[in-house]
Amino acid sequence: MKKTVLFCSALLTVPACQKESYVATYNYNDLTITSSYGRFAKDNASAQKKGQLEFKSDSRSVCRKEFGGGWSLSEIKNPGEMNCEETSDGYHCRIKDAQLSCKQVIDKGFGN
Repeated sequence: MKKTVLFCSALLTVPACQKESYVATYNYNDLTITSSYGRFAKDNASAQKKGQLEFKSDSRSVCRKEFGGGWSLSEIKNPGEMNCEETSDGYHCRIKDAQLSCKQVIDKGFGN
């Protein structure tokens, strides 16, 4: 009985030790983008909110689109500036000159 408990305890500690020693290595690449215009709104404030929401949504996949599979958004280094336009359909906005940092895992880093 004691041998079984000891053996099971040893099995449980091995995965825990491996998780602690995990350190991934990444490639990083910076990117400056201007998003596409968001959906139209009747007023400028609503158009800015829509433009901001669409930028946040689109920025998650822009690294993969630009650099290929395996790349993802690491952080938004500079949120850029809001750029709005008034047309006969109403207002629409975009984010201009935002700076993103993209990352790609190059080494999963299990063990030392």
